[in-house]
Amino acid sequence: MPTMRHFAGIDLVSERIPDETTILAFRNLLEKNNLGEQIFAAVKAHLKERGMAMKQGTIIDATLIAAPSSTRTRLGNGSRSRGVPA
Repeated sequence: MPTMRHFAGIDLVSERIPDETTILAFRNLLEKNNLGEQIFAAVKAHLKERGMAMKQGTIIDATLIAAPSSTRTRLGNGSRSRGVPA
C-alpha cells in the first residue's frame, strides 16, 4: 500500500475515498475555523511524546518507484554526493 494511503488509514479495496470536492470543502472548513495550527500543534505534541519531531517541509510525492541510476553519474558528469549541483 503506498505510504500516504497507509498513513491516512485508507484502504482502496474496502473503503471509498473522498473526491476532490469533498477534500476541498474539508480544507476550507479547517481554514474558516482556524484549525490548521491547532491540528499541527496536536500532531507535534503527539510526536514529541514519542521522541520524534516534525520539521518544516513539503511533501511532493510519497510514492517510491524503481528507477535506473542517474545518467549523469554513469557518464561521469558529476554527482550530487560530491557536491556538484544537478
